[in-house]
Amino acid sequence: ATLGRAVPSALAVHQAILRHPIANIAKLKELTRLTNATIGSALARLLDFGLIEETTGNKRNRLFCYKRYIDSL
Repeated sequence: ATLGRAVPSALAVHQAILRHPIANIAKLKELTRLTNATIGSALARLLDFGLIEETTGNKRNRLFCYKRYIDSL
């Protein structure tokens, strides 16, 4: 899988989650100034690549974590 045109937004979300290893969409929106839909799409791609995990299992109010950082604790 490739990111294609989504590279800039996925990179922005990835960089934000590196700074805040546990974050929800609202926090990522504050950090990146991207739309909820763009953040959701970027998160889906980062999930597919195994870079992050969704921790709640919910469809709403989800929390995402940077897996490597959490695993290293």
